[in-house]
Amino acid sequence: MTTPQKQWTGAQKLRVVLAAHGLSETELGALLRREGLHAAQLEEWRAAARSRAHRGAKRADPGTLARRASGRCALWAEAGAS
Repeated sequence: MTTPQKQWTGAQKLRVVLAAHGLSETELGALLRREGLHAAQLEEWRAAARSRAHRGAKRADPGTLARRASGRCALWAEAGAS
């Protein structure tokens, strides 16, 4: 019997992408095992996050970009603390 594949929400994917940022290979391997992911999956999620960030930056005014960057910094700090 096969185990059904987990359905990841966008927020869960972003959490993992942020948590993986800056990790050593050993730390990244541990994260991937803990989350039940393959490195290729993480790379797809990273590419999607970059693409969405790029599309959003094209449409946003400078003030909006500054507010988003400030919020992302807070998310990165929270992700690093957990």
